[in-house]
Amino acid sequence: MDIIDQLVGTIEAPAKPRRFVFVLLEDFTMLCFSAAVESLRIANRMSGRELYTWTLMSEHGTPVRCCAGIEFVVEDELIEVLRDDTVMVCGGVSIKSASSKKIVNWLRRESRRGPLMAGLCTAGYTLAKAGLLDGKRATIHWENQDSFIEEFEDVELTKSVFVVDGNRITTAGGTSSIDLMLSFSAAVESLRIANRMSGRELYTWTLMSEHGTPVRCCAGIEFVVEDELIEVLRDDTVMVCGGVSIKSASSKKIVNWLRRESRRGPLMAGLCTAGYTLAKAGLLDGKRATIHWENQDSFIEEFEDVELTKSVFVVDGNRITTAGGTSSIDLMLKLIAQDHGEDLANAVADQLIYSSIRTDQDTQRLSIPTRIGVRHPKLSQVIQQMELNIEEPISPSLLARDVNMSTRQLERLFRRYLNRSPKRYYMELRLQKARNLLMQTDMSVINVALACGFASPSHFSKCYRAHYDTTPYRERGAQSSRLPY
Repeated sequence: MDIIDQLVGTIEAPAKPRRFVFVLLEDFTMLCFSAAVESLRIANRMSGRELYTWTLMSEHGTPVRCCAGIEFVVEDELIEVLRDDTVMVCGGVSIKSASSKKIVNWLRRESRRGPLMAGLCTAGYTLAKAGLLDGKRATIHWENQDSFIEEFEDVELTKSVFVVDGNRITTAGGTSSIDLMLSFSAAVESLRIANRMSGRELYTWTLMSEHGTPVRCCAGIEFVVEDELIEVLRDDTVMVCGGVSIKSASSKKIVNWLRRESRRGPLMAGLCTAGYTLAKAGLLDGKRATIHWENQDSFIEEFEDVELTKSVFVVDGNRITTAGGTSSIDLMLKLIAQDHGEDLANAVADQLIYSSIRTDQDTQRLSIPTRIGVRHPKLSQVIQQMELNIEEPISPSLLARDVNMSTRQLERLFRRYLNRSPKRYYMELRLQKARNLLMQTDMSVINVALACGFASPSHFSKCYRAHYDTTPYRERGAQSSRLPY
């Protein structure tokens, strides 16, 4: 389990949102930062509440350039933090020069207020420079271990992916902080590291937006781009990065540009939900594709000519689609291996602290035992049947019979491991699918109800309100004014 997942998983709903303060040092690594922010954003989204907020700071309050050359806009300079805040310092390649006297003094001063303080990637160096890791266990990216040991004898350095020691946290970088920002940064960081490890400029990249103006990702952070939609070359690779509001983001101008540029023959990819945009432009007709699992149901409804899979990524001719999140890393490692060999791809994976490389044969979601935290074959088998039969629910007695159990035994099994009845668990699965369809399709409420096994809209609305504390109609109407996703 990675550090942000652990923090998110151990915190109950607070009376007020917990604030994360991200301090971006010059040349910070984008992937480490975005993995942390995206985990918080998704926790908000999945809970339907604002459990976490975040703010971005830099030494002088001015935009900061990450080591991939992309500029991030911050909200403030180094200001006072609160005791309940979590301060996360994001480091990168030039960590010694980025750990300025002003940054180090600020960390020392603010640490006296007692907040949780973390050094992501190489920023464990900055915390150590401020004396905040003396007598504590810590970690840092493996490339920095030797120099760290030489300089900080009072720190017990480990080779863990992350370490929590009291109110100090350190991570090893890459994905150890752990979906638009994460998908995008995972792709760019893979290319940047390939250049660095080879000692040559194997790849270049440029950022475009619809109007050439800065773009705000779904975590609320602004990216500066170099250009508007311009002509591309046949040898280019075009990667469209999507997020939550993919339908409204897939404007007529974007779709028409994709159609026009596709005639030049470049490789075109849709990262995360942007497979929708490629499909809207007709570029996936007759092809295999994938998209984030939450968007699968709505995608199937709208694009019948696309063969949708549950793979983490799909390459079909000169069209590529990914499922979002870290699947961009898997894709980029495959492309790097094709271009320059497996050795370089493996070296990039090592830099990213990415030990389980997936192929296009791997599926998106965690296995049922991993998701529910229980390894019980019969329980997993029943849950799988529930997930496959949402539109026409199977009775508990039939589910029990299929695994050679009595209904009473099945009831005890669910209560023991999941603290709820089979009927309740099944209802939650159906309501979760209903929420996805309400938020991502134009299906009427009655059709959503039928697709999720409810015989009447009134019964559906009653169950939905009991679970989500709002009606299906209000859920759909509130989409545009929701928490930042």
